[in-house]
Amino acid sequence: MQINLITKYPIVLCLIILFHLQNFLLAQSNQNTIQKVSLLTVSPGDDAYSYFGHTAIKVKGTRSAEDIVYNYGTFSFDQPNFYLNFLRGRLLYSLTKQKYATFLRVYHHEQRSVFEQTLNLAPAEEAKLIQALENNAMPKNSDYLYEFFFDNCSTRPRDIIASSVGGVEYGEYQDKTFRDLLEEYIRYSPWLDFGIDLIIGSKADRPASQLEQMFLPDYLHDAYIDATYSDNQLISSDYTVLDFSDVELRRKQKRPNYPVILILFLILVEGLFIYFRKQQLLKVFDAIWFGTLALGGIILCIMWFATEHYATKLNWNILWMHPLYFLVLTKKRAILHTCIVLLILASLCWLCGIQVFHWAVLPIILLTGLKLYRNSKDVQSQITT
Repeated sequence: MQINLITKYPIVLCLIILFHLQNFLLAQSNQNTIQKVSLLTVSPGDDAYSYFGHTAIKVKGTRSAEDIVYNYGTFSFDQPNFYLNFLRGRLLYSLTKQKYATFLRVYHHEQRSVFEQTLNLAPAEEAKLIQALENNAMPKNSDYLYEFFFDNCSTRPRDIIASSVGGVEYGEYQDKTFRDLLEEYIRYSPWLDFGIDLIIGSKADRPASQLEQMFLPDYLHDAYIDATYSDNQLISSDYTVLDFSDVELRRKQKRPNYPVILILFLILVEGLFIYFRKQQLLKVFDAIWFGTLALGGIILCIMWFATEHYATKLNWNILWMHPLYFLVLTKKRAILHTCIVLLILASLCWLCGIQVFHWAVLPIILLTGLKLYRNSKDVQSQITT
């Protein structure tokens, strides 16, 4: 006769129930502690500081916690000598933590798309990454010296993720210079495009490696699509959280090249003054023109020699825009001829591919050369008379 242990010994029933209850609670505990880490990519915005997009890391919270975003793109206007450090290239940025809902609310208000790529990490790698982020977020570790091309809100997530998985392998990429990469974003804002091309030097015309291209959030996002580590795909899903693609199309509308149009108009003004022999107006125009170029040259010298910005070094725009123009109105032949020679050198620098100049520089060189030639002729005529 079969003995029913459960009915005969109630304690057995209690043990079985406790065993299954323990397994159930353990499963629930594991489910509650499972976390997913994602790379967040934000599309460019309307303001100059947001033209190149943004990157952050999201950690999915447990059932008892909200999703957290680790943001390497935070800075404070209250830090000592903020504006001086900004100009010198020594601005401190920080890693901060914020609620995911708050993060999304900001970019929804700014009408910027947000893309989320969930990382395909093993539990140990995920834990290592979260621990590294938490360590970076500690007050004593959170600040870092921002460098636009090499140490920013996009390169920091790239590096900390790669370190956590033991290295990442990326797919194919296209050779582009740093200037080419910037041009893709600023060409829709003609004045900003012109200003940046004036400020950055020949160092921006060298090809950027695949890793270096990831200083731009969009390029980091695209590189992750085919990226692998230890023969595993780096991401398990890629989807759009906020979609403002229609707004972004409007942002990318082609605008007239206002700097070129303005310089061509000034060449026309110069020609009219010469044709109608408005000598006094020509002198005033010369004073404003050469004074502006000289002040611009001082700015280039400061950015080259007095700051730590990588891209503003070896800037050969200084051959056609320099402080020597302050002396042009003294009508010294040596000064005039020196400025003409420098214009020729600037043109050769451009033609030989040493540095790429903005297209507005061509009419500027032409107008400046015309003014220098006219002043040189005036000096010559005074000498002969």
